[in-house]
Amino acid sequence: MATLNFGFTSEEAQAAQNDSYAALPSGNYIAQVERSEVKTTKDGTGSYLSLGFKVIDGEYAGRVLFGNITLTNKNSQAQEIGRKQLIKLSTACGLGHLQDSEQLHGIPVMIKVSDSRVYEGEKQNDIKDYKAVQASAPSQPSFTPPPKAASKPWIRG
Repeated sequence: MATLNFGFTSEEAQAAQNDSYAALPSGNYIAQVERSEVKTTKDGTGSYLSLGFKVIDGEYAGRVLFGNITLTNKNSQAQEIGRKQLIKLSTACGLGHLQDSEQLHGIPVMIKVSDSRVYEGEKQNDIKDYKAVQASAPSQPSFTPPPKAASKPWIRG
């Protein structure tokens, strides 16, 4: 037995009940890498970068998504796809050279999410693409008035 002295508010209890692991709807989300780790494939012949993203904006802020990028694989096509994905993610983070996966952490990127994969009867998310987050546009467009016309353009001088 362990003494916990653990308490919580009714708001925390409600939030815990609403916490969902259901797949997010397909779409684009602003997220950032919160964790990264290189892992070995099940068959031991390859490796992949396991990523944990946290959505940081919008209705689903705070939700976590997971994605894998192939690093090495005996299938050259799978390895090439992984290379392209890592290039897209690095570029979206504004990095030209990636020395360590921690360089990806904490940088907002736009991720394109699909919910078309089904595992054991439940939808799951796949991260399909990475893009840089666009700088926010000014709230009001700048307006330049047209040049002032001559006071009486019909009169010739």
